[in-house]
Amino acid sequence: MEEKNDKLSIMIVPKTRKVRRITIPNWLPKSTLIGAIIILLVTTFFFGQKNNRNSNLEKDNKNQVEQIAYLEKRKTELQNLINKKDNTILELRLKNEDLDNKVNEIEAKLNQIDKLKEELEKMANTN
Repeated sequence: MEEKNDKLSIMIVPKTRKVRRITIPNWLPKSTLIGAIIILLVTTFFFGQKNNRNSNLEKDNKNQVEQIAYLEKRKTELQNLINKKDNTILELRLKNEDLDNKVNEIEAKLNQIDKLKEELEKMANTN
């Protein structure tokens, strides 16, 4: 009957010292290899996920930077438009003031004309 050998022996033979023998269970190298493979696969998976997340974040960041640039450009355009409208309103107010002044002048002249008319009528009636 065969003897089941469930241990591995490693012998260390130094030049000057006594030979050493290390005995490890037969399953340990296989388990270590399987564990290392599992760790490698899990690490690869997580790094892949991290790279995907980074890539998505970079795309989102780029989109947001583009959107901010667009909004800043639009803001500048709207401010320019508001400034033009403000200038137009200011010009219209100035023109309105000028027209008011002219109306006041005309009314003053009409009052003068009415007074002159009254004086002329008085002079015409007294003769």
